[in-house]
Amino acid sequence: MEASRELSREFKSEAEELVRKWGVTAAKEARVSTCIADLKLYRLQKIGEGSIKLGVGEPEPLIGPTDVGAGKADDERVKLSSLIEKLNERFGTDFTPADQLFFHQVQADALQNDYLNLAATANNIDDFKLKFDKELEGLFIDRMDGNAGIFRRLMSDENFRSVASEWLMNEVYQRASESGVGDSARGVGG
Repeated sequence: MEASRELSREFKSEAEELVRKWGVTAAKEARVSTCIADLKLYRLQKIGEGSIKLGVGEPEPLIGPTDVGAGKADDERVKLSSLIEKLNERFGTDFTPADQLFFHQVQADALQNDYLNLAATANNIDDFKLKFDKELEGLFIDRMDGNAGIFRRLMSDENFRSVASEWLMNEVYQRASESGVGDSARGVGG
């Protein structure tokens, strides 16, 4: 404790000398003297040494609080088949289950998009929507171009068409014959 008082006196005398040397006004002198007199001894001590290692690889997403009333009451996911039904009902379209393939292809393309994957892991659904909306038109165009490319290849390359035709024929035959869909049409064309 005596060492603390001795240091306090040394600081006070040094402060008073600085105040005289730099010509600080009397009011400031009094305030500085009072503050220095109230000074207590603080000791800075090293207690350890180490390094912080950051993980290698992909960052883990941060998960915010969930029990604060910010969540949605119901899961609003929509099955792909009900998407087609919803579009038909709401917009008067006549999409069939076969048209679901287009949306499935766009979904698969989106899941292969590194930017969207990163955006999904780093954002909540509302912020992700902003980024997704910017990419969606490009996904539609790319899928249309991809389908046009397949169509062109089917029409221009006999070997390509033959392989695709063989696979499609077998798939349709297997599914139709197993489900009995073709029972009423047996004997058609043959």
